[in-house]
Amino acid sequence: MSSYENLKDVFFDSEFHVGRGLATYGDLSEEILNELATWEDVVNSEDAMNEVVSVNELVIGVSRSRVAMDAVAASETAMNI
Repeated sequence: MSSYENLKDVFFDSEFHVGRGLATYGDLSEEILNELATWEDVVNSEDAMNEVVSVNELVIGVSRSRVAMDAVAASETAMNI
């Protein structure tokens, strides 16, 4: 049995280089996100989190992922943003 509750958890668990995947949304900065392989890298980057919260669909996706929300909750940077 899988430890993932939904497909968003699979994405945010970094198997697929999270930053590059996020950069495909809207006009997000590839310069910022391409260097960030894991979701933990993303949530600990102020620039990256500012990019993420600029896209409503991403905020909804994050909120529906246990993996992503656990990482956000553990990051002071993400929580401040």
